[in-house]
Amino acid sequence: MMLSLLPRNEFYELMAAVDDSCDVERKPRLVEEFLSNLEQTGTAIADQAAVERLPGSAFGGAFARGDTFTINASEALKVLSASEISLVYAQAEVRGTDLRNSTELAKRFPRALGGER
Repeated sequence: MMLSLLPRNEFYELMAAVDDSCDVERKPRLVEEFLSNLEQTGTAIADQAAVERLPGSAFGGAFARGDTFTINASEALKVLSASEISLVYAQAEVRGTDLRNSTELAKRFPRALGGER
């Protein structure tokens, strides 16, 4: 019964991937990869579709025998509830604001960081 109350592992994986992909101080290469994905597809970080552009390298692997692991955001989003997806989008919006506030990044990735919701 308690397991039905807890979010699925994919929720935690997506939240961590969003955090890592927006943490320019700790994960600058991952941030660059994420922003490049957004720039190439013309997706603004404020757009909900930005979550689907998270780099595959932002997701961890399986840790125990028989574990499955997420390799992309689209796969994870398919199994989440509407409220979990809303929380992931909200987290991406908050973390995206941090990146939009960087003048240097905004100059390098104008399409990705220029859009406001």
